[in-house]
Amino acid sequence: MIPSTSTPQGNYHCQRWVSHVSAPAIGVLQSSRPIDRLRYQAKLIFDTFDKDADGKLSVEDIQAYFQFSEEKFGRQKLILDLHANTAEKISRKSPESQQTDFEEFVDLVRGQVAAAAEFSKEWLPSQIPGKELSNMLFAAALTIPEMARVLAIFKLLDRDSDGFLKLSDLHKAQGIEKKVVVDVLEDADDNEDGLLSFSDFLTSYHKKRTVFLTMAVMLAHSACFWLIFNLPIDSMLKVVLSGLLVMKPQVVTGPVTKIWQIGKAVVGRFIATREMAAKGASWSSIA
Repeated sequence: MIPSTSTPQGNYHCQRWVSHVSAPAIGVLQSSRPIDRLRYQAKLIFDTFDKDADGKLSVEDIQAYFQFSEEKFGRQKLILDLHANTAEKISRKSPESQQTDFEEFVDLVRGQVAAAAEFSKEWLPSQIPGKELSNMLFAAALTIPEMARVLAIFKLLDRDSDGFLKLSDLHKAQGIEKKVVVDVLEDADDNEDGLLSFSDFLTSYHKKRTVFLTMAVMLAHSACFWLIFNLPIDSMLKVVLSGLLVMKPQVVTGPVTKIWQIGKAVVGRFIATREMAAKGASWSSIA
């Protein structure tokens, strides 16, 4: 049996700490809903459609949002199905409560962003030209589904559909998103015109690419070029294949990054398993 490590003094200090935590803070700690950037971004969108600022979206408000979203995503089936399911849930409410609160709206936005990741392979290339998309994916170290998620929320935040976000609008954000706006997105506005393109917005989602991964990608590209120029094929075909590799580097970068991520996950799991086993052994010796 594992002996208790708590003491009356420790319990006293813990009770004092809890007594000083406000009720809303306790609510956040107990909430099973993720407190992430998407939640605060959804709040910006919600406030745009909450015409009377009562914290609820009427049936008319949510229908306007459906239409707005369908224009952004091009009436994708997954989006249409999500909207139909949401409308059905609203219709099952009593007539006086057929409104959408903020938590329900956050779930809707999460569903839309997840759907964008599902149809990303068809949708993303239709939104961003091939070479530009390849460069963005490499610079951000993101996969196509991850990039689609970012583009989805960018489009939903782009209220007037001009391809830019206004920093003045983003400054209305709260929580995590407010910090991102101040720490990252303000600096991304290079020409200081108060507008952010998708490329600017994407900088706040860039992943740190390790030196080893960068080297692996470079070696893989070099190996592919070496292989092409040493194949027993026509010179013109070699030029064509080399050109395709330059135009679509994700053909190499994507698989290498995926293999790297899988390898990293496997190693991480192995290390975690060993640490847990070691801790289990130490606890057994104490018991």
